[in-house]
Amino acid sequence: MVLKHNDVAEFYYQFLGDKWEEPRDNVLVTLHLPPHGAQIDEILAWGGHGPREGSVSIVSPSEIVWESVPSPPARLWKGESLFPPGWYPLAKRTTNKAAFETIVAEEEGRVLRRERREKLKKVDPYTALFAVAIFYLLNVYIWHNYAKPPPGLRRKVLQRITRQLRTGGIGRAFGRFVDGKPSLPLS
Repeated sequence: MVLKHNDVAEFYYQFLGDKWEEPRDNVLVTLHLPPHGAQIDEILAWGGHGPREGSVSIVSPSEIVWESVPSPPARLWKGESLFPPGWYPLAKRTTNKAAFETIVAEEEGRVLRRERREKLKKVDPYTALFAVAIFYLLNVYIWHNYAKPPPGLRRKVLQRITRQLRTGGIGRAFGRFVDGKPSLPLS
């Protein structure tokens, strides 16, 4: 559970897995660290690898608490914390390299990406509304300048239909059969 690097000890654990088939209520995970007479500022902790609505708090130098909100089934939930490597001198899992800066940069990047996604979620409805308005205005502009029939075309079509109606009836006006015989097409 604890991975010891040269400059930091890392606790990274998946509290709930994606195979869990039932919805979950609030889940509370408490990590009790061995007493070392350390200060709270020697410990870092992150949560939210999974449901973003959860929280993590460092209660004391020997206690970290992760709390999750109700979440749907098949959702991962992980937590991570860092503390001095001297707390676990007999740790079996070691890397023999420095990792503090890499881990902190990764977690800060994850937090920034999450904040950016949350800001975009707030802006998305307005962006969609703006895009629909632009699309509508563009269609009106194209119709007004390029797609509407030239002036006088409606009058010409109505005159042609009226002429055909006077000379040959409704069948000729629309180029259909009248009494089983083909009528003349519009000319």
